[in-house]
Amino acid sequence: MAEWQKIRNIAGIIFLALFVVLVILIFIPQLQDPPRGFYANTAQSTLRIVAGEAESYKQEHGTYPRSMADLLAGDKPYLTIDYCKQGTNWYRYQCNFSADGYVIVAAPYGEIKKDRINKTYTIRTGFILSQGK
Repeated sequence: MAEWQKIRNIAGIIFLALFVVLVILIFIPQLQDPPRGFYANTAQSTLRIVAGEAESYKQEHGTYPRSMADLLAGDKPYLTIDYCKQGTNWYRYQCNFSADGYVIVAAPYGEIKKDRINKTYTIRTGFILSQGK
């Protein structure tokens, strides 16, 4: 009888392990996909970073940067990444700088899930962030 209970206990443990593996296999794809707002929040944060550094540049130099190169140049650059060239997390950035201000647009690109990434964001001189379609 004791031998039969050992086999029964081992079978119960194996069944429990298989159940746990099945649950993990079902939920792992959902865990790998970021929440709906992740990409949009990243794009908005990147816009704020670039605009904030453009505003800092204006405070120090009296005029806005004329290009992204102005923010990347010098011994202590305002930015170390050229977001306008490389983009981030399914967004590309179009940066327009002039001595009077800036307009930076974050637009989705690539093979993306349309239900997750479908909005364009723009930040303008004065740190004005807006959402497009």
